[in-house]
Amino acid sequence: MITIQKTLQISNPYPFHRQYSVSCEDCLFFDIETTGFQADISNVYLIGCCFFQNNHWQLIQWFADDYISEKNILEEFVKKAKSLSVLLHYNGTGFDLPYLKKKFIQHDIDYDFSNLVSIDLYKKICPYKWLLPFSSLKQKSIEEFLSVPRKDLYSGGDLISAYVSFIKEHFMKLPEENEHLHLLLLHNEEDVSNLILLTQVLSYSHLFETIPHTTYRLVNNILYLTGSTNYPLPHPLFVQMDAVTFTAHDTSFQLEISLIQGELKYFFSNYKEYYYLPEEDTAIHKSVAEFVDKAHRIKAKASNCYTRKAGLFAPQYNGTLEPKFKYAYKDKQSFIEMNSSLMEKEYVRNQYAFSILTYLCQCKTRNIQRK
Repeated sequence: MITIQKTLQISNPYPFHRQYSVSCEDCLFFDIETTGFQADISNVYLIGCCFFQNNHWQLIQWFADDYISEKNILEEFVKKAKSLSVLLHYNGTGFDLPYLKKKFIQHDIDYDFSNLVSIDLYKKICPYKWLLPFSSLKQKSIEEFLSVPRKDLYSGGDLISAYVSFIKEHFMKLPEENEHLHLLLLHNEEDVSNLILLTQVLSYSHLFETIPHTTYRLVNNILYLTGSTNYPLPHPLFVQMDAVTFTAHDTSFQLEISLIQGELKYFFSNYKEYYYLPEEDTAIHKSVAEFVDKAHRIKAKASNCYTRKAGLFAPQYNGTLEPKFKYAYKDKQSFIEMNSSLMEKEYVRNQYAFSILTYLCQCKTRNIQRK
């Protein structure tokens, strides 16, 4: 086994630790390199970790320079993991962690990561892939989006053959082993050290997962909701969908929501307590309907138990705010009556903005425009 350790020159990383109320000294970034995807029939030959010590990010790599050092590098990694409390990785939930847990069982190592809080950067950004201009969700694509430099040009799969070549050259003491060793270590180093810079994507998850503080303006049947974020966005956003235009830049965002002027219906939930008046196209409660001629009233159904109202309305997409209005009973789209007194209520305004942001994140199958 070979152990490599160095101090990294990474300055001003994204303040992810404040977002999760932890210290940098509590965090461990890691990535593994393996000879295959199935732990039962392949080996982990390299584990790289980054941790914060003496005011600098440190890199440590444990490399199996033979086919019998797998347990050694696993044990060294476990020692390091046990000393910290937060584990950060990229899609480790889907591959690295399950793979390592199987390896721990194989080698009778009593460890399962239960002492660590796990933060998967892939999982954190995945819900917003429809809003962001990623070519894919591979780590290298996110690095390109964030302008994170990389010298390594290979994938983990590409380097399996490089590792096999290294082992042959190492045992035969051929000079080519140094070239392959450099490729293997460089790939892993950039995979794990770049994760520190990739924490910038957490600013997007924070934006869409936190109820914002907003101000509002009503101008020409358009509602403007403006808010701020605690963490600057690495790239601006522009999304246009249905009646909503969303822009975000640095630490601020704006929702521009087109309102409709017209007449909508409010449907009473307890329709069995109402009568419908066909001539007036409205429903009234039984206590009042008893004074109406029976020839001019019928028992209400869910679909006609409504009262009509004209006004200015704003779309809502989760239906949580009341009273809510619709065009027809079965419509999933609902609206709220828009007026200054409603938007003056900070709690309502912020909840409404949050519901719109949540809706934008669910736009996979919707017609959207983005930049």
